[in-house]
Amino acid sequence: MQAANWKNAVACALFATLGACVSLPDQMGSSTLSADQRFAQVQSGNTQDDVRRLIGSPHLTSTGWRSAQTVWVYHFTDAWGYTSEFDVMFGADGTVTGTFLQRINP
Repeated sequence: MQAANWKNAVACALFATLGACVSLPDQMGSSTLSADQRFAQVQSGNTQDDVRRLIGSPHLTSTGWRSAQTVWVYHFTDAWGYTSEFDVMFGADGTVTGTFLQRINP
């Protein structure tokens, strides 16, 4: 019976660790939603204030010199422990035109 308890304890620790890896850093709010769940809330038409409220302030921003597009960049650790990036693109009117998610070090 002790072996079964030990296996359950290891399984619980593994799931807790993976859950922590998916969580966003503190600057992105105190919600218990995973990164994927938080990012899924960002929709076309959201304002910059909406995005800041949903996922916090970006780690960096970039404005295109040829277009009026602004990109907000968020770094996080995904469920598998990879450093990843979520980008939010804003049009000239300051609303979301699209998003992009990628692993930085696959």
